[in-house]
Amino acid sequence: MRLTAVLLTLAVVAAVSPARADGGAPKDPTTPPPVTGTTLTLESAPSGASVAIDGSPGGVTPISIPATPGRHDILVTLAGHEPSSRIVLLPAGQTTRVMVPLHAIAPAPPVIAPTPVVIAPQPVAPTPTSRAPSRSYAYVTGGLAIAALGIGTVFGVRALSASSDYDRDPTVDKAVTGESYATVSTVGFIAAAVLVGTTVVIWLSSAGGESNVATGR
Repeated sequence: MRLTAVLLTLAVVAAVSPARADGGAPKDPTTPPPVTGTTLTLESAPSGASVAIDGSPGGVTPISIPATPGRHDILVTLAGHEPSSRIVLLPAGQTTRVMVPLHAIAPAPPVIAPTPVVIAPQPVAPTPTSRAPSRSYAYVTGGLAIAALGIGTVFGVRALSASSDYDRDPTVDKAVTGESYATVSTVGFIAAAVLVGTTVVIWLSSAGGESNVATGR
């Protein structure tokens, strides 16, 4: 009778707490099963480029490797080409194919040596024999002196007239006008004096040159 009760007790315990294959640890129903079958297939044009995935070497294109789902940073490099980076989102349980075109680096332009410039010596021109200025220059400077004297005289008269107007009705405009006329008159008289001196010098120089030519010097 006691043996029968013990057997019944063991049978109840076995039914309530079944044996587990993992050594008795309870299973967490919220933990998702591991995902398999996520693959990244990477190609490049041209092929043979080095691949780095998340900063770690991944091989040489074309390549197909298993990967974890989610975001991955991919860097593809090839000698003579510009590096290319990609951000790839891998869906779980699928194969994702990525094509990365690589652009060749343009060669540096050739260095062109400058062409030496040879400057040929210029022949020295003979020094011309000094000649006395012609009297025609004296006529020109004399005419300019007369014109400058006329300008100085005209604006001098206007300056005197403006001064008289200012004395009768002193205003700023009349003062400015009178000063402008006086300035132009002064410049005209100075230019006339310079031109008269220049005319005298040219006239005397031309007279001396003609005298030397006449005497054969």
